[in-house]
Parts: sequence; structure tokens; C-alpha cells
Amino acid sequence: MGAEDLHGVVKKAVNTGDVDALVALYETDACLLGPAGEQSVGLEAIRATWEEILASGGSVAMTTRSVVETGDLAYLSNHWELTIDGAVVASATTAEIARQQADGSWKYVIDHPYAAEVSVPEA
Repeated sequence: MGAEDLHGVVKKAVNTGDVDALVALYETDACLLGPAGEQSVGLEAIRATWEEILASGGSVAMTTRSVVETGDLAYLSNHWELTIDGAVVASATTAEIARQQADGSWKYVIDHPYAAEVSVPEA
């Protein structure tokens, strides 16, 4: 799996509700940021955050905007939209840093799903 494959894995895991697959994409001491900048650091906190997100039962659509690799680091960005019951309920653009692991796979070090353009449609 290359760094460019991370978004596809996230999309599939979110849409199937597979929290284990999501948590497996992070280094042990990784940081996942929330919409107000709150930090979930470490796999246990990241799991709790993803469990809360997946509890909504929605589906996500993602469009990769950027993947830049240099050495064992990669910067990634995508635009995502969360849909629940056929309505887009949130969207944003991400900023992500991943590191290549000894086995050649890539894992997130920093994942900021709400880096830019956070929007929630009016009810």
C-alpha cells in the first residue's frame, strides 16, 4: 500500500463501519484532531473518536486533492462529505501527515480531517 492508497482505505472503513481498519492506519502515538482542534493522541483515544464518528451511521465520499511524498514522509489532503439519510451533513478539507513503516505500509502521524472549509448545512 502506498501513501496514495490511504484515502481509499479510510473511505472503505468508514462506509463499512470498520473501526479496527481505521485504527490500524495510525502510528501508536499519532494525533487525530477534531473539528474544534481537540486532539485524540494514541490508539485508544483515536479508537474512541472513530467509534463516536461511526455511530452516526453515515457514509463518506472523498476526493484526494494532494499526495506529496518525500523520503519516508507524506503530506496528504482530501475533501470529504459526510452523508446521513441522503443529506450532506458535514464536509471539510483535510491535512494529513503519514510515515512509511518498515514493512512499506503507510500510517498516519497527524490526521486533521477539519483543516479547512468545515461546513455544516443549515437544517
